[in-house]
Amino acid sequence: MKLTLLVLLIYSFALNAKTVKEKKAPEKSAEVDSELLYVDDPKGIDTLFKNMIVVQNKAIERKNKFVFDTHMSFDFSDNPKTMYTGSLGVGYALSESFELGVSFAPFIISQERSTVAAVKKLELANGDKADLAASDPKWEAGGSLIWIFAYGKDAFGAYSIIRSDTFLKLFATKIQYLDNSPGSRLGLLVGKTFFISKAINFRVSAGISRHTSSVNQKTQTTNTGLIEPGLVWFY
Repeated sequence: MKLTLLVLLIYSFALNAKTVKEKKAPEKSAEVDSELLYVDDPKGIDTLFKNMIVVQNKAIERKNKFVFDTHMSFDFSDNPKTMYTGSLGVGYALSESFELGVSFAPFIISQERSTVAAVKKLELANGDKADLAASDPKWEAGGSLIWIFAYGKDAFGAYSIIRSDTFLKLFATKIQYLDNSPGSRLGLLVGKTFFISKAINFRVSAGISRHTSSVNQKTQTTNTGLIEPGLVWFY
């Protein structure tokens, strides 16, 4: 009887030890998985993040920063002359969504459109007077309000990402012509800023404007298309 009890007791201890070992096995596996996920290996972490899809966020904090920019402006419309404008600007970021700025174009290159030149040549050949005359612009100055309403990112290759924002730009400028006649532009552009580095960034926009100019000493207003590429600094 005693021998039977002893055998049953030994069998019970053996069965209990096996059960405890099976229960502890998953914990050991979890520890191994944890070590694999949180390895202290810079190369491993770098590879992990390069192959992850991350939530998009802003590239910089722009609130209360000054904005300096330089850009070119190319117009295309029915005006007698094409304007190529080089502008310098300074602005201030009121918040993460709004920028106020002023700009000045110290030089403007104007060129008579090919269609206008062709009309003049035809009139002169027929003995008529080619009286379509428009003065050359001298300088341009004005202000703008930019509303940044979206952020995004653009992929270049497998691992290169450039962050960007999308904005609307409302602007109004005054144009002074060589014959002292006044002109103006009022327009709305949509564009993007590509954040190449922490300081210097590329900005491009395009849209339409109402262009007031003087032709044959008479004021005329036309719809003008604009493209503005340039560089921007945040300080």
